[in-house]
Amino acid sequence: MGDAGQPDTGTAQPARVELRVVELMNRLLDVTPDTIDSEIDAVLATLGESYGFARTFLFRYAVASGYRNTHEWVAPGVQPLKPVMQGATQVVRPAWHQAFIEGRPVKILDRSELPEGSPEHRFLSEIGVHSTLMVPLCDGDRLFGVIGFDCCRPERHWQDEAVFLLTSIGRAVSSIILRVEAARAEAALRSHLAATLNALPDLVIELAPTGEIVACQSDKLPWLSSLVRAGIGRHVAQVLPLPLARLMTEILDAPPGDAVSLTRRVGVSTLVAPHRYEVSVARLNAGGPGQQANLIVVIRDVAASDRSSEMTSFREGQFTAFFEMCPHPILLSDFDTDEIIDVNRAFKTVFGLDPQAGTDLQVQQILPEDGTWVLEGAKAALKAAQTYGPVEVTFRCKAGHSFPAVVRCFTSSDPNGRRLVWSLIEDITEIRAKEVALQAGRDALEATKARFLAAIEALDDGFAIFDADDRLVLWNSPYVRVFSRIADLIREGALYDDLLRAAIARGVFGAEGERDDANLQRRLDRPLTEVWDNEDELADGRLIWVRERATPSKETVGLYEDVTARRLADRRLEQVVDGGGIAVWDWAADDGFTTINDCWETMLGLGSARALVDLIELVHPEDRLAVAEAQREVFLSGSETFSLRSRVRHQSGKWVWLLTRGHVVARWADGSPRRISGITLDVTVQAEAEQRLTHVIDGTQVGTWEHDMRTGITLVSDRWAEILGFRAVELNPMSLQRWLDMLHPDDAEGLISHEREAFETGQWQVEHEVRLRHRDGHWVWVLTRAQVSEWDEDGCPVKTSGSTSTSRRRRRWNSRWPANATPWPG
Repeated sequence: MGDAGQPDTGTAQPARVELRVVELMNRLLDVTPDTIDSEIDAVLATLGESYGFARTFLFRYAVASGYRNTHEWVAPGVQPLKPVMQGATQVVRPAWHQAFIEGRPVKILDRSELPEGSPEHRFLSEIGVHSTLMVPLCDGDRLFGVIGFDCCRPERHWQDEAVFLLTSIGRAVSSIILRVEAARAEAALRSHLAATLNALPDLVIELAPTGEIVACQSDKLPWLSSLVRAGIGRHVAQVLPLPLARLMTEILDAPPGDAVSLTRRVGVSTLVAPHRYEVSVARLNAGGPGQQANLIVVIRDVAASDRSSEMTSFREGQFTAFFEMCPHPILLSDFDTDEIIDVNRAFKTVFGLDPQAGTDLQVQQILPEDGTWVLEGAKAALKAAQTYGPVEVTFRCKAGHSFPAVVRCFTSSDPNGRRLVWSLIEDITEIRAKEVALQAGRDALEATKARFLAAIEALDDGFAIFDADDRLVLWNSPYVRVFSRIADLIREGALYDDLLRAAIARGVFGAEGERDDANLQRRLDRPLTEVWDNEDELADGRLIWVRERATPSKETVGLYEDVTARRLADRRLEQVVDGGGIAVWDWAADDGFTTINDCWETMLGLGSARALVDLIELVHPEDRLAVAEAQREVFLSGSETFSLRSRVRHQSGKWVWLLTRGHVVARWADGSPRRISGITLDVTVQAEAEQRLTHVIDGTQVGTWEHDMRTGITLVSDRWAEILGFRAVELNPMSLQRWLDMLHPDDAEGLISHEREAFETGQWQVEHEVRLRHRDGHWVWVLTRAQVSEWDEDGCPVKTSGSTSTSRRRRRWNSRWPANATPWPG
């Protein structure tokens, strides 16, 4: 850990630190002269927090004034040094200074390495710094600053990667400072140039060698300069009035040579006044060998004193031609009244006006209802600088619909002194529509990317993508957990083979001799596009199923699933099945029965799969009806499960009782079973025990019953029903009310209270002697023994069962009464 509780360079995750470094570098790319100081402060703070430094700083150096601390970040609890290091007239640490002059970084791993009494050792001791890294900021051979990183604790581990990154950031900061200084110098030069150009009465234009307008360097000749500014990027012949356009075409066809200027004069007619212009063209210096130089065009109005009617008519005609040919709407309005004086053909087309009709409009009529700000802003700007715009405004057509446009305006005066406003309107509907579509595409792409990243991070399995060069480009957290021993190497750009070799070397797959080296080598030698499916057994006992596939662009997508728990569960299930003597089978319509283990052979002595018809032939004749019923339920009635107990002939000839349970796994389109899986148990011992118990019960002439206290339903055996002259099918299921109706009224209360008292005291077996009504109407004394056979979660009885037999009292009573006597009353 660093001094401020931050990760040390020796322990911080390299991928995270490098990510922050990349973010810093991207951030520095957008630095401007206005934001450079705040951005440098942010860079120093981020580096200090990321690497756990005590102090990060930047000094500016000048030969005349020495070093001056201009930026500093300190960790919590660390004393700032910037207030006392604002300047020094001489160099007080010569060894460091000499290294900086030579462009070498200064790295002090421990101040104890410095000579005792040296200025450098004394200085570090005074400020409490044990180790430091300082990177010079140079412009060629000129030293202009130092960026540094201090650590106030001993035994700081400076890794080479960290020193390299910090040195790189120092060089990046050096480049940014030089760039900003150059930008400031250029801005100052441009300011001087702009002031010089503004002092001239001429319009200055810069053209590319092919004639495209690069820049308009002044706003002289307002109506003409507004056309030029609106046409930046277009060919000058498409922007200037026709006479000027022709002249510029001639000059561009035969441009002047180096250090030579070319001057021509041309007349231009406008709607307001005639003009005669002097055009001078010169070539700039070329930017480099083989590059063509731009041209500077200076246009001066030399017809200010020439107002002859002939020249006026000529110029107005020329301007009118240009006015009508312009593809963008142009309108001429009165500055004071806002009345629209004239519009061109493009204006009438865009605003839906009759091309043959006159124009009787006010400027407000083409603006939206809330467009007052446009007029107010335009008038204020035109008063101050004679120009307005470009400004985005919404205009209204005659049909009522609106459209966005960019408007540019300039002012002039007619011969009568009336102030006029010229407005050029550019419809940007298509541009805005394309911008909206582009932004929607960007948003959709970002949303898709975010969903994709969230989806792979939400996976429980490891996920990774390697590019066509087998370098890692994307992965999720489970991937790092699967290969935790090489987590420090999992970074963007890591080679697949390097990661695999590192995993082998670090024992991820076990020690030598414990792993499948041949399989790992085959994986290292595999082509990039080979499909890979394999189960890796790691040294810590985990089983990882690896699936790697190639995309059409030859990238490799890998999925790494931890199947340890599943394999353990499979083994336990196999142990349970094998230990319990459970035969596992599978039936398919195409292949018949298939046994999964050997228990089936043990049960029936069958060593191979049999057809369904063959197996049915082995079933006991008395049980075949039940088998057919189960078959009908599954094959015809759509039942998904069945349970069947039947006798099947063993290969030795004996009969064995088998309990078979199955589940339909898949069906055909017509609903018939396609595949059924299930298990079979040998229940011969249980079946024979049940038969013996049935024989015992039948021999004692005892009836049995079972009562569910939750539903009130009682089920009785054939013997129980026979005691009262019924058959079991006539009584089952028997409701509680029917049972009470059969019970003698004088015995009901005693029976119920007896059972309640017994169950409340925890006596779960009770015996009653009661009278029940025979089918013929007389009363039969019976002895009923009951016991609780099921309890609920609270320990209360919910099901009872027992036996019923004729009572000795009944026999004594019958001996006292003749056979034809009246039954017991009640």
